[in-house]
Formats: sequence, C-alpha cells, structure tokens
Amino acid sequence: MTASHESSSAARSSKSRLLSAVRAELRALHPNLASDDILQIPLSSLLPGSSGASAGSAWRELYYSLFQGAPAALAMPSLDELSDRALRYQTSGVTPLILANYTYQALRPGAVDLVARKAGDALSVKLRAGVSSADAFTRGESFFVGALAQDLFDYFIPRDGSVFGLHSRFILSSEFYLTNGDETVSNITVDFDDGRGAQAVAFDKVVDVAYPNGGKKHLRVTALSGGKTKTAELEIEVTEVIVPPPDEHWTGLGFDIGGNPATGHAWVYYGKDKGVKHTSIVDPIIISEGFPGNYSLFYLWWSLTDNAQGLAWSLLAAGRDVIILGYDNGTTYLEDNAGVVVACVKKTIEQRQGSAPLIVGGACMGGVIVRYALAYMESENIDHQTGLYFSIDSPHMGISAPASVQYLLGELAELDEKADQAYEKLQSPAGQELLLYVMQGYFFDPAVPSPLRTAFLGKLSSIGSFPKIPKKIGIADGVGDGTGNDVIAGSAVVTADVSDFDVNLAMTLYAAPGNDQVMLELKIDPPGIPISFTWPSCPFTIDSAPGSTEQYFGAVTQYIGGHATVTDCCFVPTISALSISKLDIYSDQALYENLAVVTIIDSDLDEYLWNTENARHMEITPSMADWLLQRVAEVDVHSIGEVAASYAQG
Repeated sequence: MTASHESSSAARSSKSRLLSAVRAELRALHPNLASDDILQIPLSSLLPGSSGASAGSAWRELYYSLFQGAPAALAMPSLDELSDRALRYQTSGVTPLILANYTYQALRPGAVDLVARKAGDALSVKLRAGVSSADAFTRGESFFVGALAQDLFDYFIPRDGSVFGLHSRFILSSEFYLTNGDETVSNITVDFDDGRGAQAVAFDKVVDVAYPNGGKKHLRVTALSGGKTKTAELEIEVTEVIVPPPDEHWTGLGFDIGGNPATGHAWVYYGKDKGVKHTSIVDPIIISEGFPGNYSLFYLWWSLTDNAQGLAWSLLAAGRDVIILGYDNGTTYLEDNAGVVVACVKKTIEQRQGSAPLIVGGACMGGVIVRYALAYMESENIDHQTGLYFSIDSPHMGISAPASVQYLLGELAELDEKADQAYEKLQSPAGQELLLYVMQGYFFDPAVPSPLRTAFLGKLSSIGSFPKIPKKIGIADGVGDGTGNDVIAGSAVVTADVSDFDVNLAMTLYAAPGNDQVMLELKIDPPGIPISFTWPSCPFTIDSAPGSTEQYFGAVTQYIGGHATVTDCCFVPTISALSISKLDIYSDQALYENLAVVTIIDSDLDEYLWNTENARHMEITPSMADWLLQRVAEVDVHSIGEVAASYAQG
C-alpha cells in the first residue's frame, strides 16, 4: 500500500479500531457502570443508512448496537451465534422468533466531543462544557421481537428483511428469550396479522400461520414482565408463493473428499409421467444452490419457479424428479462441499428406480461445486451415472467484487452489522476461492488471486478440471458481443459525506482501475488527513466488463447514504460463465472480446448460451428457460452407457 508521508498512525487506523477505543473510553467515563451493564453508544448513527433499514431487519441493527456495548462478562451471543442456533429449526421449515428484554445505559446526544490528541495519533472522548459524567448517561429499556429467518443475500450483499410464504411456521423458543436481567416474561400473546387476532403463545410450541394474501404484515407481541405489560412489533414481507411439501427431505448428506467433510441437505419432488405422479425417484435432476448457501426451501422454490419462468414446474411436468440441493455451510471450502454433491449423487442412484441418467448442475457457486464433484468422482472411478452437467451463470473462471467496496467493507466491518456480514462472506474460504482478487486491508497488497483460489485451482486441475463423461452446458447472464455495462472505468462511482460526534467522514469510491490507482479515499476530519486505498497496476477494467451484474454500488449508498452515479457493476464476466479458460481473464482484451464474430470459441462447455444484455446475476429469461429445458429433454433416458459413449470427451 502507498500512503502520504504525512499520514500518521491515526490517519491509517481503520474507523472500526478508532471507535473500539472510543467505546472503551466511554465505559471508563461512566461513574457507576457495573461490569455486566450494557453501554449503548449511538455510533451507528455515523452510518445514516442504518436507521433507514427495513422494519424486518431493524431489530438486527438494534441487537448489534447492544452487543457492541456489552462487556465480556455478559456473554451476550453474537448474531452469528444466534443464526447457528436457529439452523436446526430452519431446516425443518420453522422460523424462530427472538424476544429481547434488555436494560442499558445510553450516552445522551451532545454530551461528549471527540477530540484529537498527540498531534492526531488517536481520538479521545471529552465531556462538553457544563456536562457532568452523571448527566452524560441515561438508563433505558429495550424490548423487541425479531425473526431468525435464514439470511438472504444477493451473493455477498445482505438483503433487508426476510420474505415469508402464505403458509409459515413460527416458534417462540425459550433459548431465544434474551435478557441481561432476572425478569421473566409471561402471558405472551402474538398477533401474526393473519386475521385471527392476538393468540396466546407458549414457549417452545410451533405455531402454524396461514395468511390469506401477501403484502406487509405486522406482528405484535405483548408480554408481562416486571409487573409491566410490554409490547413489540415486527414487520415482515409475505409473498403469495406457496411451496408444495417435498416428497422426501434428506439431511446429513456428506462425503469426505479432503479430510474436512461438509454436510448438506436436499428436498426431493417427484415428477409426473402422463399426468401420473412418480412414487419414487425415476428420472432425477439435481439442482445445487449458490453462494452463500443454506437458503430456505421457500427461497429456493421461489428462485426456481417465480424467478425462473416456472422452471421447476416445467421439469416436474416433463417427468423429471427435482432434487434441490443445499449446503449447511455454503461459505466453507468449495472442495469440501463437493463432498455433499457426491453424497447426493450416490443417494440418488441408490434410490432411483430404473436406469435413467442423472442430470446434475447448479446456479452460480453451485455449478462450480458440482463441476468439482463430478470431476472428482471420475478421477476416483466413482460411478456418477450423469448424462448432463449444467451451470447457470457460474463463475468457472472467477467472480468479481469491486476493490473499492471490498476496502470499504473492511473498514466498516466492526461498526455496522451489514458490513460485518458482507465482509465475512467476502473473506470466507468459498468467497476467496471464487473471487478474482481479494482486498484484505490498508496494510496489505491486493491478493490477485487469493492463495486460497490458487490452491483450489490446483486441486481442480489435478482431477481433470471438468468431468469428461457427461455433456456439459452453461448459461451466461452477460452479453457475448463484448459490450460493457454502464460503469465508466476509473470514475468516481460513489461519494458520501457523513458526520457525528463533530467528526466528518468523507468517502469516494472509484471503479477499476481506479483514479491514479486509488480505489477508495477516506478523509476523517479531525484530523483531516486523507487515506488512500490503492491497487497499484490494476490489470483490467473489471467493474465495466461484459457479464452479469450485481448492485454493489447501490448497496453502499443504501446502507451509508451518499450518491451513486451507477448502481450495478460486473459480477460474473461472460467469459467466466462460459469457461473460455484459454483466455486471460485478467486482460481487457479477453474480457471485452466479441465472441459473436469468433469462428470457434474454445469453451470447456459443449454448448452454451449468452444473454442479449448484461442482466442481473441469476436472471432467467424465457429463452434461457426454453433452451435449458430443450437440452434436458435431449438426454437419453434409457442407458447411462449410451450416454457415456455419446458424450465422452476422452
């Protein structure tokens, strides 16, 4: 990294480390703070977008604020720990409700100033004139309800709130009653806004809710605590998607490939032949979910029906048995989750009636994991009996997340709950194995690629890179004629200026290759010294490249405010989704090549389809759905031996 010689250690310090020090000073400032007292500090107001979060996820911001102010002695569980606890309910189709009942000490607005000390090597807290330490704080209570639904992401970007179906199941589990006091709660009622009014709810009892229609619903919880009736409300979004019950539900799927086996799960839906539903698996198609994995059945069914031109319904009507495969931890190593695919394939073969070849593939990361699994099985002489492999906008040659956004998330990760989530996904093993480059902080050079990706590519190469037996097809959501998106290379794509505690933070994010190598510029005043996050010799204009897009820049302004000149940028380059691996993806010449005029495209896939525009990642157009269904229909349903002979590539 390069930085001005005038930059002091304070200027180079991340905002998160600075605020951690501020929290410690404020705790010391309080005259009567007990060791287990929560000190809630309005530091999240530095990010104005936090207060504008949707009602469905606002409880997370509140909990995160309390968690940051909690001393170690309280052993308050993190949001990640709560999500881990909720997993066993979620995989059974039940959403736990969290009921929080906390007391805290809060810093009064305007009670303190942040001041520079020692020529700017740190920031210190000072009471304002006329304010005593006793007057600087006030006692408060926080009673709120939240839904521990499975987190939704636009891949690395966390979504606001969660979406529920017309038929939903909830549980108020005693393990999710959270408090830092001795008060219990009783006489609990919940109005689920389903037209039935308030109903008594007991701890640890599942409640089935049937909504008559979709739209925003307002849950209202009342409880008696400490002699007072307390009320909390939660807004959720209900859609009119009805998920049919699966015919089978598999859990604990796993196969040890490299000594660190992962686990997964699958939902099985039987297809129909001439209108008669199968009674077992006959003609299977396995569809793997994408990053970051562990999506709910509701979300995956919606993704394969309403969001995919009714693809799942069409497959079932065509006689295919649809097996939706998920990963218990989709952010672990791709090669470990490939073992989940191996286990699913083996179980499918064991339960299949007849000898119809399998069709196996996936969306985004799922396509890469399935590719690895089938290639591994062939390298180990494990019979996968697969006639067709497919991928939908899968990053066979890597995926992109803007350098400027990666840097910013790293600086905000300890301050904002959503930034924490996004940065954790970027830095996860799967994230680093997929990303073309990883920014790990101010003091580190960009990893182009990450050592984890280099190691993964080596393992993939050692097993043959792609399976050889099945026919291989793929879809790209980006264009093939070399036309980029609306991002202007090197331009300032996001500007923001936020303030609190008399501290102003100005930021500018630039598209690759940056403004004279600068990807992100921050200026904290005081002390007023700019901090530049650079990428020396950035090799390409990746943010502008042809390919599917994601709204990285729009998400930044949504969460922290400011202005974006463009919301979306390149996510999966077209040549990556088509696996034209002989091209150098770190080269603009390759990224922007007009494939439409190339006589022979040297793809690793046997057939492929690109889009007519650079669309959002995982957009399935009618022509894409028809193209995929036609290729599925062409698979020989008589003999895997015939399929192997027909599609073997050597």
